[in-house]
Amino acid sequence: MWVKQTCRIEFTTKAGLKYQLRGLHSYEAKKSVHQTVQTCKVELPLSVLFRNNDILERVKLIDKIKEGDRVKIYLGYNGSNNKEFEGFIKRINPKMPLEIELEDEMYMLRKVRLKKNFKRAFVSDVIQFILDETFKQTGVRFEKYKEIPKVEVFNFWMNESNGLAPLQDLEDKYLLNSFLTEIDGKKVLYCGLMYGLSKKRVVFILNRNTISLDDLKYNGKGDRTFKVEIRHVDNTGHEKKHEFGDAKGEVQKILLEGNWTDAAIKHYADGVIQGLQSAGYKGGFTTFLLPNVEPADIADITDPQFPNRSGDYYVSTVTTTFGSGARRKPEIEIRL
Repeated sequence: MWVKQTCRIEFTTKAGLKYQLRGLHSYEAKKSVHQTVQTCKVELPLSVLFRNNDILERVKLIDKIKEGDRVKIYLGYNGSNNKEFEGFIKRINPKMPLEIELEDEMYMLRKVRLKKNFKRAFVSDVIQFILDETFKQTGVRFEKYKEIPKVEVFNFWMNESNGLAPLQDLEDKYLLNSFLTEIDGKKVLYCGLMYGLSKKRVVFILNRNTISLDDLKYNGKGDRTFKVEIRHVDNTGHEKKHEFGDAKGEVQKILLEGNWTDAAIKHYADGVIQGLQSAGYKGGFTTFLLPNVEPADIADITDPQFPNRSGDYYVSTVTTTFGSGARRKPEIEIRL
């Protein structure tokens, strides 16, 4: 069956004007559970034909779009396009072809100014404050992830910081990752432990609906076992030590600060051990646009040549390119 790559790009300016394009030079987007802000780079022609009230008009694109304009990008085959990226123009690079750098809607948190001191609060309360202020100051609303770990913070300062700064503090001090995702059709700000969110299951049969396996490596378990030693210092300075895993295994030492519950610490340690000792595939492989796969999805991988390597793997990062070809590169880190 012959297929043709198709796309649609929608611009909405700050003044509310809307423009639409149906072509581009290149597109590359990187989405990952490891980054708070998802990014995208698009190359476009310097001059384009815009449709305005059924009239085609050739204009210089750089004269029509500005930093902060909203952008939606749809990609697909034979006119059946799915939304790939939604966000805002972060930067316009006036080169040939024209290059625009985009960030997802977390871009709006850069525009927010937060001033508050939480003397004692749960992380969930901090996230709710950030979301409320984002809506109040920008009109952009996100839902809060419903299962944020019950971690307490003390003297958590926000002194005229933007909305991204406290999320970075939560990652640095409490090992809680934050990123925007979609759950049940709603835009949700996830805040939780690494690999704590699992979304849909996507089926891959190696060498059938994959293009290249060059960056996919298989690690055997062998005889390696691990013991995780966690030194937990809460916000009062009280210290407690925890040990998980094989008492005679290789030791991994971790420092956790803040008021973590014992259940949250165990959940974190289990994830660390699982990532260290699980046998299976790690790395990336290349596919077509379909099936659609996103960070936090579960890759159900079947290997017809080595059936024992088949299983469920956590997708941490997905890089999508479009232009001379249409490709996705999911990256997997742990076997579930």
